[in-house]
Amino acid sequence: MTTHRLYLLLLAACRVCLRRPKDFLFTLISTPWAPVAIRPYDPRVQPVTRRLIRQLQTVFPHDQIYFFGSSSLKVAGRGDIDLFVTCPLNRFKEYLPKIKALFGPPYHTDSDRVKWRFRRSRYPVELVMTDPGSREFADQQAIYAPLNNPAILAHYSQLKSSLQGVSELEYELRRMDFFDTVIASFQP
Repeated sequence: MTTHRLYLLLLAACRVCLRRPKDFLFTLISTPWAPVAIRPYDPRVQPVTRRLIRQLQTVFPHDQIYFFGSSSLKVAGRGDIDLFVTCPLNRFKEYLPKIKALFGPPYHTDSDRVKWRFRRSRYPVELVMTDPGSREFADQQAIYAPLNNPAILAHYSQLKSSLQGVSELEYELRRMDFFDTVIASFQP
């Protein structure tokens, strides 16, 4: 690792730790050191995502389904599908058996969200069922709102491409630092 890359990583870690110490600690503890593979945007992900959303709409006919992540932005990334379903907490128990039947057991459960990881076609999928008032969903919305600005999206796309081969830790820290900086300066 070059001195400049180490400096950038430490700078990102300090910024993220100061702004979001809990997220920083989770990333530090849970993130492997394996290198990240960044892939060019693959338009074949769109029909797969549309089919998944239609499938989810049969279970969640009155709730919102959101497509986030690089694939939704049509930029280079991990080539995965990130979906959020927002529904009230009091309906989680009603939906859990239906979602488990479709996608298997969740890999993570909290009081205000449940997460699944699975594959559809050749694409990794992360599905999050969360309360519309949850912090995680609010963070996702705050992160992606600035990316509607073409200049910010271009900068994000360049950042993602530059992260090819870095460790998972560096990838997460640099992304968090980017979003914290952009969100702090973004004026819709």
